[in-house]
Amino acid sequence: MNRRDSGHRDVHGSHGGGHGGHEDGHPPSSVGPKATRIVLGAFFLVSAGLVIADFFVDRYIEHPWERLKGFYPLWGLFGVAGLILAAKGLRRIVMRSEDYYDAD
Repeated sequence: MNRRDSGHRDVHGSHGGGHGGHEDGHPPSSVGPKATRIVLGAFFLVSAGLVIADFFVDRYIEHPWERLKGFYPLWGLFGVAGLILAAKGLRRIVMRSEDYYDAD
C-alpha cells in the first residue's frame, strides 16, 4: 500500500515524483517563492518607512548617541550581525562529529 492509498495526506504538497521534491527539483516548502517575495518586500518596505520616520519623529533621548538619526536601526543591524558571528564562533567550539554518540 502506498501513501496515497493509506489515507494519509501529504502535508508538504509533494505529489510523488520519486525524488522527494517538486517537479522543478526544489525541496517541498510550506510557503511558495511568490509569497516569500511578498512578505520580504513588505518587511523591507516597513523597515525603510521606520528609518525614514526616524528623521521626522521627535523622541525622548537619554543618551547622546540616540541623537544620531538611524541609531536604533544601525544598533539592531550590528547587534544581529554580532550575534550571528558569535554563533558561528560558538559552533566551532561546541560542534561534535556526526558519530559522537555512536562512538565507543
